[in-house]
Amino acid sequence: NRIARERQQGMTQITVLIAEDEQPQRQALQKMLQELMPEAYIVAVCEDGLSALEAMQQYQPNLALLDIRMPGLSGLEVARSAPDGTQIVFTTAYDEYAVKAFEAGAVDYLLKPIKPERLQQAINRVSERHQTKTAPDISNLIDALETKLRGAPNKSIKWVTASVGDTVKMFSIDDV
Repeated sequence: NRIARERQQGMTQITVLIAEDEQPQRQALQKMLQELMPEAYIVAVCEDGLSALEAMQQYQPNLALLDIRMPGLSGLEVARSAPDGTQIVFTTAYDEYAVKAFEAGAVDYLLKPIKPERLQQAINRVSERHQTKTAPDISNLIDALETKLRGAPNKSIKWVTASVGDTVKMFSIDDV
């Protein structure tokens, strides 16, 4: 397998796992990532937590972009299974789940709809850590976020997704 050969040869290509349950956002994120980080090798694109968990164990990516709320397992549960050295960037449409620690650079957090500039910031942070071979221990951050999620009431839908051709847009329910 090409990834295993490259790791043995000491190559530093960043391998990426994308997990997003909504197809338009999944496709948009994959396209944005390919444009902003052409050197990245996307090893798996998953639509639910279980397939993301399996891909995490199989490919052991350097970077995982995980939607927090997915069918099966949450992105948080998938993140707990990440091998040492895997950097996690969470994505979600629910801004009330933002935890200050994510902004401090330990782990990144992207609010949907994801803007290219914000994804670029996350990519820069990931690339810097990949080059220095440092990845934070995120277990405390995941615990804090899970506590917030458990305490939050289940809110109604906030975004509507619409796609035309290759373009995907998210509209706030308040604007509809």
